[in-house]
Amino acid sequence: MKTQLSIQERLKDLRVEKGLTLEQLSQQTKIPASTLGSYESDDYKEIPHRNIFDLAKSCGGNRQKDIAQAPQSR
Repeated sequence: MKTQLSIQERLKDLRVEKGLTLEQLSQQTKIPASTLGSYESDDYKEIPHRNIFDLAKSCGGNRQKDIAQAPQSR
């Protein structure tokens, strides 16, 4: 059975696939690295939709659908 990744897991996977550090992604998205780190943490519950799409765009423009369909951790 295939387990669906959470948004937090998917964001980290996409960042790592692109070979970006949190700091590099922060520079591209203008989202603080500390915020990005908390987005990738299972402790972070709500990620603003605008930031999800900015992150997806930075990690590959066609990936927005992949991230948007992933469930957020609760």
